[in-house]
Amino acid sequence: MNTGLMDRFIDEYRPGANLKKPDKELLDFGEKMLPGEILSLWKDYGLGEYGKLWRLFSN
Repeated sequence: MNTGLMDRFIDEYRPGANLKKPDKELLDFGEKMLPGEILSLWKDYGLGEYGKLWRLFSN
């Protein structure tokens, strides 16, 4: 996993105040479909708004 890439992403697209951690079912699904960097982002910060203009995923 490219942690430098994730650090740059977080610096550029600051996590919003209302992020929500995904449940186990979504994480299990994501493990089959998504890169590890996305899963780490979800696990560490949650789902929701990142930066002023970019929305990663929102419930």
